[in-house]
This record gives sequence, C-alpha cells and structure tokens, in this order.
Amino acid sequence: MKKLIPIIIIASLINACNGPSSDNSATKDSSTNVASTDTTMNSMSRSMSPFAEGTVGMRQGKMMMVHDSGWKLMTETVSCSDGCRVMPNGEVVMKNGDKMMLKDGETVDKEGHMMDKNGKMMISEKMDSMKMK
Repeated sequence: MKKLIPIIIIASLINACNGPSSDNSATKDSSTNVASTDTTMNSMSRSMSPFAEGTVGMRQGKMMMVHDSGWKLMTETVSCSDGCRVMPNGEVVMKNGDKMMLKDGETVDKEGHMMDKNGKMMISEKMDSMKMK
C-alpha cells in the first residue's frame, strides 16, 4: 500500500500537467502554424539571394558567380552589358581598356555596376585607385 500512494501521486501530477484535452487541440493548432511559418521562412531564405543572378564577386580569394540563388566557382570570363569583362582571376577589363583587380567582398553585376563589400556602388575615384599599372 505504501508503494501505491507515490505511484498515484506521480500519475496525478503527470495528468494535471497535461491539462484538459480541449486545450491541447488549440495548442496543437498554434504550434502547427508556427512550424509551417518556420518552414516557409527557411525555404524563402534559402531561395533568396541578396545578389542578382549572374553577379560575380571575389569571395575568400576566389571568383564566384551567383547561379540558381547560390554561389558557384567562376570558370569563364563574364561580359557585362556595359562592355566590361570580368576574368576568373578577379581582373576587370573596362570598355576603354583600363584594368583593375577586385578585392575580397567586391562584386560586379551583369550591367557592369561595381559594388564594394558593403554593397555600395563604387564611385569612379575609388575605381581609379584600383587601376592596374
């Protein structure tokens, strides 16, 4: 009999912690909504890239290209719509023949717009300082 009383108390506490069954359905619905929202957010963050398709940039010393919303190693020269070309070694050849090297974090989009590692458009004075001699 002494062993039965603690078992009854433990069973009662477990039952009391679970609460009534009608409250569980509301909890299940809200947790399901949260889980589905989390799944949606995870898939959105994976599919969205801060850079447009075709953008190239220097990342950790390697030239990479945005492809299928992810970065892949750049293996061929990319020509931009403004006439500049970006080489797989990070060299950018402008339409007028000027050359410059991209530094880590810098990118060039398909239109030829160059951005620094903070995502700001590079101004011509900064680009002049990058020119190769």
